Amino acid sequence: MSAQYRGLKAWVSSRLSQYQSSFQGLPRFQRRIIVIAALVICINIFSLMATGTTVFPFWSSPLHRPDRKFRNFHFIYFRGDTYPLEYIDTWKKLGLWRIFFYTDNATIEREPKGHFERLNAYFFVKEKRPHFIEHYKNSLYVERGDYLRYLVVAVHGGVYADSDVSLTIPFNRWLQYYDINIHPDDFDFILALEFDGQREWKHIKIPLQVCQWVIASPKPGGVLMNRVVEEIEGYMLEMPNSTYQIDVMVRTGPAAFTKAILKILTEYGIPPGKDSWGVPNCIPHLQHMKDYGTVIKFRHPVSNKTLLGAFLPKRAIRGELSDHHYHGKWKGKNQTLRGNKLTERRSPFYEGEDEETF
Repeated sequence: MSAQYRGLKAWVSSRLSQYQSSFQGLPRFQRRIIVIAALVICINIFSLMATGTTVFPFWSSPLHRPDRKFRNFHFIYFRGDTYPLEYIDTWKKLGLWRIFFYTDNATIEREPKGHFERLNAYFFVKEKRPHFIEHYKNSLYVERGDYLRYLVVAVHGGVYADSDVSLTIPFNRWLQYYDINIHPDDFDFILALEFDGQREWKHIKIPLQVCQWVIASPKPGGVLMNRVVEEIEGYMLEMPNSTYQIDVMVRTGPAAFTKAILKILTEYGIPPGKDSWGVPNCIPHLQHMKDYGTVIKFRHPVSNKTLLGAFLPKRAIRGELSDHHYHGKWKGKNQTLRGNKLTERRSPFYEGEDEETF
């Protein structure tokens, strides 16, 4: 065994000496190019092993575009200065995020700290939607949480998640997980199904229900989410306040969110139109979407440019990509809302320590 080892060592040494002589015989600029190329290869191999993406864009396919920029991550926690770190930390560990924390604490208007920024929800709505601030102020707490999540994603882009939602795999791999070989940044929105069967909420009849505890619109000013905000404002103005779950569902909750999305995609679809259940023609192969997810195309209302949207199957937000840990915590008994705090139309500057998480 030692003789074989010595023979191998001698062969390797002779080869290295040969290569060293050949390398030293090259012009200096060629030697530098070889060294740089070797470094690039090593760095990309390390990056692929660590993150699944490469560092240098000319090395990457469109799917593996380098994801070195900070994405906006939004969460809402109406409970003073405290917030649950356990699940938020999963997002921080699995991506580069600029974190926006929206609170109702009266002592905070806007407090940036590096890549973490705390904002007062009331002032944010007042700045971005001044015409709606009085109605927002007089709405139920749970409805403020619904409305605010749509608005922050529409304004800043990025990802909204409930503060009790944990991330399972990095966001830039979400679409790849379902064999959608397009980079997330090329989409106007990325949403998942909460329920993939027909549902009826009061006067709203929908063929499926879109999840609103995780909402992604990679670019600020997304077409779909901006229109969703307008639609939700319309529902809140048209329908009376109520402390019953079903009324919240159709004013601001998942039923209203889904209805707004289907309406918008019907208007902007390619081609426009819908079937008897209100499903836009631009969502082809509905069953395939429920099983595997799908990419849809729709028109920009002004430029007429084709935009992309993605719907992921419901299992995506039930453990595969992210997971919701306290589903339905805001609900109470007898189809009413849980606790008085969520139902009171009090000032958004309430500084108590017992408000609910959304």
